[in-house]
Amino acid sequence: CVEDVGGLFVRTAGDDRVFEDKWLAGCAAAGIDAEPISLDEAWRIEPHLCRDIQAVYRVPDGSIDGFRLGWQNIDSAKRYGGRIKTYTEVIDIITEQGHVVGVSVRDNITKKEYTIGCDYLVNAAGPWAGKIVELVGLETKIQPDKGVLIAFHTRITNHVVNRLHPPSDGDIFVPTGTVTLLGTTSFKTNDPNDTSISVGEIEKLMALGEPLIQNLRNYRILRAFSGSRPLYVKDDKATGRDVARGFAIIDHRDDGIEGFSTIVGCKLTTYRLMAEKMADHVSEILGNTQPCRTAHEPLIETM
Repeated sequence: CVEDVGGLFVRTAGDDRVFEDKWLAGCAAAGIDAEPISLDEAWRIEPHLCRDIQAVYRVPDGSIDGFRLGWQNIDSAKRYGGRIKTYTEVIDIITEQGHVVGVSVRDNITKKEYTIGCDYLVNAAGPWAGKIVELVGLETKIQPDKGVLIAFHTRITNHVVNRLHPPSDGDIFVPTGTVTLLGTTSFKTNDPNDTSISVGEIEKLMALGEPLIQNLRNYRILRAFSGSRPLYVKDDKATGRDVARGFAIIDHRDDGIEGFSTIVGCKLTTYRLMAEKMADHVSEILGNTQPCRTAHEPLIETM
């Protein structure tokens, strides 16, 4: 699933030199090696970098095949008896005396509706998590945050190339498979099903990517796509990148509903940790004292 390509952080002519020192201090505190390399070395390993860049650091990094990762998670779940219901939507949560005992679902292909019983319900529905919680009459501070990415038809870079400035839109190029991704944007949306993309969003990403890669508009855009992140908003005034990217486990027994927890926030890079923490949470409630193996057991290789 993971290609160990390594990474570069590049300060362009328009980036603040002061942030570079803060970033280096942060890397040191986190135990991340950030090796300064000469501009000539940077252009040797990444010949398409712009010629007016100011500083470059080499860091450990990799890219992920999201399709392969999805299938391997599915097959690994099946190994332990997991069942995968595609095209199936949760339409109701069944409770008895304030305790969740199952869900009602609809197969959106056959239109058949049926119930699935459970001892405990975990809501890991991503940006749709808030809509699941609403089925029991509750509200959570979950904010769908939309992002757009561009896929170019070739590998423009050999490394993951980041712009060395505070996290912002359009500041990363990721080689994955035979393509390169440029991303991403971040703005609040009320509908996680909205995957529309405007020409203006594409133009914005291209303009933001040009200070890193010379002649960027000479590369053919293969496709663009979008999706929403499930951000957990602790500060009601925060939006977009001001919302913390940590994750939260919300046990709804605090809201009067037993046997039901929601997990939201964070990013793909931490999804295994999130799974471990949620598994630990549920196991403690159900009386399972076995240690979690998530961090040690590899996924099944299926492709």
